[in-house]
Amino acid sequence: MPYRRRGAGASSSGATAEPPHFQAPRGLNRMRDRALLERIERNPEVMAGKAVIRGTRLTVEHILNLLDHGETVAEITAEYKGVSREDVLACARFAEMARGETTLATAAPEPDRSGS
Repeated sequence: MPYRRRGAGASSSGATAEPPHFQAPRGLNRMRDRALLERIERNPEVMAGKAVIRGTRLTVEHILNLLDHGETVAEITAEYKGVSREDVLACARFAEMARGETTLATAAPEPDRSGS
């Protein structure tokens, strides 16, 4: 499905909007992942220990919410000075890795005790 930018028109520079995080190229190697993930930190004294972009109070959850609601990487970096494209990609990679570590437990069916 092609990416559709919300709002009117392209940017004033005439450049096309960047796609959201979920269309970023796959295959980042471990060294690249490590470098990206160093941009994310958890500190119990900052935003109640939620994952944030290092040196900010911007949570990974907030950045992902912006992307999910159609904001582009370029719009996010323009809105939040000091946040880079790599910071936004780090948020996406952090979430992707966290999702990969999540397992869902399912309840086993109750044994049939009806005696039949």
